[in-house]
Amino acid sequence: MDDYREAQRAKWLRAQAEAENSANASNARASEVATTPSAASEVPSRDVKAPNARRVHILPVFPSSCDQSQRLEILSPVLRTMRANQTPVKTGMFLRPAGYEFVVVKCEPDDAVLSMNTDYFIEGSPLKRFEKVQFICLWDFERTRTDQDATALFQEYINPYFKTLNSSEATSIVSVNEHLQINGFEFQVMAAEPVPPEIGIVDMSTVVFVDWDNTPEFTKIHFVPFQDTLPAAYEYDVFNDYLKPYLTRNKQQSFAMNDQFTFQGVQFKVVCCEPRGERGRIGRKPQLV
Repeated sequence: MDDYREAQRAKWLRAQAEAENSANASNARASEVATTPSAASEVPSRDVKAPNARRVHILPVFPSSCDQSQRLEILSPVLRTMRANQTPVKTGMFLRPAGYEFVVVKCEPDDAVLSMNTDYFIEGSPLKRFEKVQFICLWDFERTRTDQDATALFQEYINPYFKTLNSSEATSIVSVNEHLQINGFEFQVMAAEPVPPEIGIVDMSTVVFVDWDNTPEFTKIHFVPFQDTLPAAYEYDVFNDYLKPYLTRNKQQSFAMNDQFTFQGVQFKVVCCEPRGERGRIGRKPQLV
């Protein structure tokens, strides 16, 4: 019995020693890690580099004008300096070589830097400053028009939006029929003066008109698919698989009797709508039949 007890005691002492040695080794490794600088701390922080511009479209601002064949030659000193300094280029940016004024009509991607591989497009009529522009605020079945006065649309959306875009170094460029997303509302450029061209500059001297879209709202509308365009190889739900996705992607689409459209190979026709005889838009709670 004494031998058994002595063996058990020796076994317990060995286990205690092993546990102590393991703890000391763990503490040593933790101390080493704590005193060694991390890889992240050794790497210096770097600024995120702007992407390279693939394409840049530049036009003179009316009345500044020159032959298209001379434009790139006139712009070259400015563009070389911007490329060397890695100056970001964005849509609406003014470029002012001696005696001329140009504007960046489009930069892809926006807010990018020029590189040796950037393509420059300088074709087109000089860009004019629009004297007047008419906007409408669009509504759809997910966001019907509110009781806000049209004056509020100008003061709370249009005016602040264009103020942020206009300065001595940059401006805002719009085209007729263009859609603008402004703080959750969608606006469309309905008309502008002078035209052509139907693209121009909106600055703080432009007279801006804005109103709600007055397109009537349908209470009922009946869409019918053409049977010979429906799939035959698998089961489908006409509304959820075709009609609803189309209407969701084309929320501002207006319809009239006999209108036709095609979505993913299935052709539809408007066979009935109320009120009749008008072009309208689907409202928030329509009856789709």
